[in-house]
Amino acid sequence: TFCGVMPGWGWSGRFEDAVLHGCIPVLLQDGIHTPFETVLDWRSYAVRVPRDQIGGMRRRLLELSPPAVQAMQLRLSQVWRRFTYGSVVAAERARAAAAGRPQGPGAALAAHG
Repeated sequence: TFCGVMPGWGWSGRFEDAVLHGCIPVLLQDGIHTPFETVLDWRSYAVRVPRDQIGGMRRRLLELSPPAVQAMQLRLSQVWRRFTYGSVVAAERARAAAAGRPQGPGAALAAHG
């Protein structure tokens, strides 16, 4: 249900890994931004545990009601696609089709001979 987003040395894909595995991310690092936080309310599908409260993390997660966890999981399923970059692939396919370029695996090789 939950996956820890552990501290590291700068940027990492741990948050994205948690989302892509269908886990509610539990941020364990202070002062970091979440991916897409300017357009997605991470509080609706993730939990942040301040560093000085890590000792109480288990209790905090257990205190989340089942309906609250289910709401977070539902929201996670709604934002999951954003983390797959599938929309970028779909947009490129649409651009290629509009330009009359070959599409699909190996299309770039076929186009260049």
